[in-house]
Amino acid sequence: MYVLSHLYRLLQNVAPWGDPGHVSHGNKHPERREKVVDSRSRKLGMNKRTSIEHPDHSQSQPTVAYSIRLPSSAIRTFSTKSTTMAKEPQTIYLIRHAQALHNVNDRYHIPDPPLTSLGLQQARDFSTEYPDIPSSVDLIVSSPLIRTIQTSLLAFESVLDTKPLREGSDIDFEGDVVPPKKKGEVKFELMAELQEVSEMPCDTPSTASETSSHFPALSTQLSSLTANYHSKSGPWSSDESAVRSRAAHVLRSLKARPERNIAVVTHGGFLAMLVKGFAGYGNAEARRCVWRDEDGEGLELRWVDGPEEKEEKKKEGMDESVKRNVEEVKN
Repeated sequence: MYVLSHLYRLLQNVAPWGDPGHVSHGNKHPERREKVVDSRSRKLGMNKRTSIEHPDHSQSQPTVAYSIRLPSSAIRTFSTKSTTMAKEPQTIYLIRHAQALHNVNDRYHIPDPPLTSLGLQQARDFSTEYPDIPSSVDLIVSSPLIRTIQTSLLAFESVLDTKPLREGSDIDFEGDVVPPKKKGEVKFELMAELQEVSEMPCDTPSTASETSSHFPALSTQLSSLTANYHSKSGPWSSDESAVRSRAAHVLRSLKARPERNIAVVTHGGFLAMLVKGFAGYGNAEARRCVWRDEDGEGLELRWVDGPEEKEEKKKEGMDESVKRNVEEVKN
């Protein structure tokens, strides 16, 4: 309305309706006035249009009228799409360690056993079996037992700078160090709460000093672990409430992390506590999970790829050690 009112006053100064040659207010140079008006009109994006009839005049005479056309630069457009970028959903890769000595012939009496020759190969083949995982992870979190540390360093050697981590180690890695593709970009951490459920020798962690003798480069990380994490008593016992408490701590810690793609290397029995609908893991097997309630406070993980079908399939191939750990958790 303001533009139209202004335009009407402007046109009144050019000529009265019906007399385009007359100029009001005594202007002696009507052609100058017309040029000024035309100049202003062009700036406003107005175009000359055909004549109209003014209701105050009895006769219709040709007059100059203007239609308004706003320049495109003056038009503002608004998008209903939110300008806030959605945070990438967090993906958790749950991984069971490769085959260790106690997995062969149920030798559960072996203290904190290392990987077998087959287990070393399984861990090394991990990046071939799951090529998308090493290339996407930002963080690798491992149980402090020897077999999980070995599995982590071998499975993710393409992205971890494992050479310093392996220096001085008396554990047989069987193979040369592969140069990392993302050196320094992927973090490796130990979490005591990820240790296995049972209190048998094979599932009891070595002390920090003992593990440091095998992995000297990890001595700082090991020394920072909670005291007595290897005791299998109190919060570290196989009591169901203690195990569930450890699992809840792990889930809270993972969800609070800023990294969006996290690999968790742990044990068959403890995996049953981290996600519902558990089906036994094979050695060096990985599964992808996301949070059921990504933006809330819920700590429930869910499988991404058809858990029901996988459960039945994996139950058939579950080895005896995993069956034992699952049964212990249930009982």
